[in-house]
Amino acid sequence: MKRTLLLTLSLLLLISSLSPARAVEYGIDATGNPFVVPIKIQAGANSVFTCSGALIAPSIVVTAGHCVLDNNGLVTKLVYVGKAGSSMESITKDDLINTVQISSTFHDGPDNTVGDDDLAFLTLSKPQPVQIPVTLASESQSASLKSSHAPLRLIGYGAYSATSTEAILYPKYYDGTFSSVALISHTNSAYMESTKANACSGDSGAPIISTTATSVTIVGIATGSARNGFCTKNIGGIYYGFFTLISRYSNLAFASAIDQMNSLQSSIEAAKVTNSNLIKKVDDQAKKNDQLQADLDSSKTDLETAKTELKASQDLAAQLQSQLTALIASSPRTIICIKGKLIQKVIALSPKCPTGYKLKV
Repeated sequence: MKRTLLLTLSLLLLISSLSPARAVEYGIDATGNPFVVPIKIQAGANSVFTCSGALIAPSIVVTAGHCVLDNNGLVTKLVYVGKAGSSMESITKDDLINTVQISSTFHDGPDNTVGDDDLAFLTLSKPQPVQIPVTLASESQSASLKSSHAPLRLIGYGAYSATSTEAILYPKYYDGTFSSVALISHTNSAYMESTKANACSGDSGAPIISTTATSVTIVGIATGSARNGFCTKNIGGIYYGFFTLISRYSNLAFASAIDQMNSLQSSIEAAKVTNSNLIKKVDDQAKKNDQLQADLDSSKTDLETAKTELKASQDLAAQLQSQLTALIASSPRTIICIKGKLIQKVIALSPKCPTGYKLKV
């Protein structure tokens, strides 16, 4: 994305063009920073560009508004946010955001230049731990920091020099001060100035912060600068980094929080339905189990009854067999006795023939 903005630097009496801030030149390594995040944007079928952002809540990131526009200048949800302080190359398709809240007054400047109110809040599909509490500066805080030329720090991802083609991996930071430079028409924007380092390709959306020993306050979001190659142009020995003040946009942060809460509520409701269905299935299965247990108990009773009846039948059969055996033993029977060619039938209680006769088998 290329953006320029004509502005007057009253301090220098010079009109310069502002392009989107892209990354840090002559910066200091900030790998593992707990709140600056890498961002990739799918702007078209074969068009991807990168930005930076700041994690202000587990599921909310603030970045530049122009970082969520596709090649047609329309807001896109094809925005992917990596883990804070991680490599730009670690971003995957699983890091797709949920929603976008962009300032209603934001629009590109003429001829596709950087505009004012260039802010957007993203809700994440994968929450991240907030290791350091981050607050948003109020308007009175911003005014106080500007009037005192307070120290500021920019942390972002991007090219490492005005001519570098080195792959953008980890974030860097540089320090400067809140500039008193006057603007032509951008009433909600300001400058950070530095004599040593500057922003380059990849820094749009980077947080401009004010720090103390106990707090980190986001004053604004980097959006552009007068450019020299990939990086900020040096004007009279000073690099001027352009940023949108964040103080007026707490409402967007709340709107993003509401988006996230609504998403969570939807998830909770869906979980309730799933839970209710599971409870019903468990109850139904419990009833089936109770019926199966009742059937099993009944079957056990029937089995015991059958065993008792079988034992009684076996005892009766044995008794009858004994009686039959005794009856057979006590009953006379006809036997055939043979003596030579003589055959004699004898009725006797035992199989015994008269003397001289043999029992015919």
